[in-house]
This record gives sequence, structure tokens and C-alpha cells, in this order.
Amino acid sequence: MMQGERRVEAIRVSGFGIKNRAVIASALFLLVLLSPYFSNALQAIWHTCTIISVRRHYLAWSSLETRYFQLRYLPEDRVLAEKIGKEADRAVAKVAKLIPHSAGEKRPWLIVFPSQEILRESFGWGRETGALGVYLAETVNSFKLC
Repeated sequence: MMQGERRVEAIRVSGFGIKNRAVIASALFLLVLLSPYFSNALQAIWHTCTIISVRRHYLAWSSLETRYFQLRYLPEDRVLAEKIGKEADRAVAKVAKLIPHSAGEKRPWLIVFPSQEILRESFGWGRETGALGVYLAETVNSFKLC
């Protein structure tokens, strides 16, 4: 009996009794088992934060909704935004014939920049960097060619 008491005493000193070890092992097992769900949740939160971060710069710009997109543009580019919106919707309709899908309630944003300079400024790029369009966080950024 003396040895048994010593063993119990040793477990108490370490702070991890048999019950505690079982609880910790179960918690670790559940954490490993559920980690994909936590990972997906964290990715979804990060994705939403990125969308908000990108889009907040263009909330004051004029907007136009089409069947599939929400366009943001400066007032002087309204005619161009309408053309881009119609062409983008036509493209979606063509693709939908090949790849069936349904448009969700949330529409991706198309942002029409008046120039390469403003596009570069928006992304913090230097003069040597350019793009015809950039897709970031469910937001398509483009600029007019003229």
C-alpha cells in the first residue's frame, strides 16, 4: 500500500492525473479531427476581410448593377461602365452554355479605372508594372484603354 500511495502522490505532483491525461488526449484528438473545419472557417474570415479591405476604397464611386456584376466607376466613365457591364454579362451567358452554373445573390465587382496611373496607385505599383485587369477578392479591377 505504501508504494501505491507514493505512485498516487507522484501523479498529483506532476499535475496530470489519469483523468486529466484522458481529457487532454480527447481534446487534442478532437482538435486534430476538427482542424479542417477551423481552417475553413479561418479562411472564410480572412477572405471576407480581404474583400472588405479591397472594396472599401471604391464605395464612394458610382455603381451600376448588371445581371451578374456590380460595376464601380468614376462618373465620367458611365458610358464605358455600361459597355463593360453588357459585354461581361454576355461573356457569362456564353460560358453558362458550356458550364452550367447559377448566379448567386452576391455579384462580383468590376472596377473601372480611368487610367493605368490610378490602377497603379490603387495597388501601390511602380510605373514599370501594369495590367489589363486584376482579380482580387471577388473584385475585378480594370482600366479603360483610351
